[in-house]
Amino acid sequence: MVTIVDVAKMAGVSRSTVSRVLNNRKEVKKETRVRVQEAISKLNYAPNVTAQALASQATKTIGVVSFGMKSFYSSFMDGIYYYADELGYGTIFGVNNPVNKTKINYLNMMNGRVDGIIFLGETVTHQELLRLLESNYAVVLIENDIRFPGLINVNIDNYHGAYQATKYLINLGHEKIGHIMGDPNSAGATERLHGYSQALEDHHLETNANLIKVGNYLFDQGYTAAIDLLKENPTAVFCANDNMAIAFIKAAGEEGLKVPEDISIVGFDDVYDQELIIKNMPLLTTIRQPYQEMAKYAVKALIHLITHKEALGNKVFKGELIIRQSASKPVNRL
Repeated sequence: MVTIVDVAKMAGVSRSTVSRVLNNRKEVKKETRVRVQEAISKLNYAPNVTAQALASQATKTIGVVSFGMKSFYSSFMDGIYYYADELGYGTIFGVNNPVNKTKINYLNMMNGRVDGIIFLGETVTHQELLRLLESNYAVVLIENDIRFPGLINVNIDNYHGAYQATKYLINLGHEKIGHIMGDPNSAGATERLHGYSQALEDHHLETNANLIKVGNYLFDQGYTAAIDLLKENPTAVFCANDNMAIAFIKAAGEEGLKVPEDISIVGFDDVYDQELIIKNMPLLTTIRQPYQEMAKYAVKALIHLITHKEALGNKVFKGELIIRQSASKPVNRL
C-alpha cells in the first residue's frame, strides 16, 4: 500500500509538506506543490479522506494506548490523565498488547473520537503509525524507538541508567557482576545491556557472556534466568527492571543466599507489581524513571502539536540512582 511517506520520499519533501498540499494549504511554494502532485500521480496515491475528515474535527480528547495496565504503565497513565485534565482535555485509555490481544481494537475505537494519541510502550506497528500520520493525527510515543517524521518520541536514557547502576556496583567493590536483560528485540533492553557492558569496560572489567541472561522483563522468565545465572556465582547483578530484580531475590533466597549480605541486586524503573513482593524483602536499590515529568512533557507536546501543528521535538530524560538496601560491599562466597 502506498503511503504519504512514499509520496514525501519521491517528492523530496517532508510528510507534513505532503499533508499541506493534500489539504490545499497556501504556505506551500508553487514548485514544491507541483513536485508533490506529480509524485501523487505517479504513485497513484489515494489519501484516506474519511479518516482525514474525522481527524480534523476537534474533540478535546486524547487517546492513550498502552502495552499494559499494571504498575509500570499505570505510573505514566496517572500523570497523563491529570496533566491532560489541567489543559482541558479528556482521555480515553486502551491496551494494544501484541502478545495478549484484548477483544476490543482500541486503535479502531479511537478513530475519529480523539485529536491525538499517546502510545505507551512498544505497542504500535510501523504500518499503524503510517496510517495515523496519513490521517493527520498527532502522535507521541513514550518508551518506543520508532522514528518517523512528524512523530514525537519521549524516552528514558536507558544507556545512562544502566551505566549508573553497574558503576555503583563496581564502586562498592564488585567485579563479577551479572545482568538479566529485557526483551532482546527491544531497543531499550539493548541500550541497557550496552550501558552495563560499557561500565564494565571503562573500569577494566571483562564482559562475560555467561553472566548475561535474558528475562524479557517478566517475573517468571526473570526467575528462570536468575536460577541459571546463580550457577555462575556472581557477587552482584543488575536487572533491567524491578520485577526481574524481585525474581532474582526470590531465586537467591531459595539457594540460601541473603540480599545484600551474600549477593547484591540493583533494578531499573523504581516500580514493580505489588503482588510480587516477597516477605522480608530488602528495599530495592534501583534506577528511578521520572514518570510524572515524562508524562507531562508527552501531554504538552501532543496538545501543542494538535493546536499549533508544530512539533516541540523529541526528549530524553535521565534516570536517578535510588540507593536503598539491596546492594552492599561484596563478601567472599564459595
